[in-house]
Amino acid sequence: MTSPEGDFSAIRDQMTRTAYEDMYAAITKAEAWEAMKKEPTGAGFMFSPDTHIDRIRAHLVDRVGHSGASMGCTLRAMQHLARVGWATFMAPYSTASPDSDPA
Repeated sequence: MTSPEGDFSAIRDQMTRTAYEDMYAAITKAEAWEAMKKEPTGAGFMFSPDTHIDRIRAHLVDRVGHSGASMGCTLRAMQHLARVGWATFMAPYSTASPDSDPA
């Protein structure tokens, strides 16, 4: 069974869960889910001049303390979510054994 959209509680790693929650909320507030399906202009998410990335950063409540690399990795994970949908993105977490975490 898949959790409701935006509920990352199935992810046991606290830092990953928090990073995903914060970025998911920022992308939603920036109304940038469609734009996230595309490849960023330039050298990936860290250095993209795309305005939707700026809007996402402006809305981000950064409880994780992102570096440029973790920001890029989290945005890449959210791009995957945008492309495959919630159920497919969360499937590995709902089927993980108690001793593993796919994050």
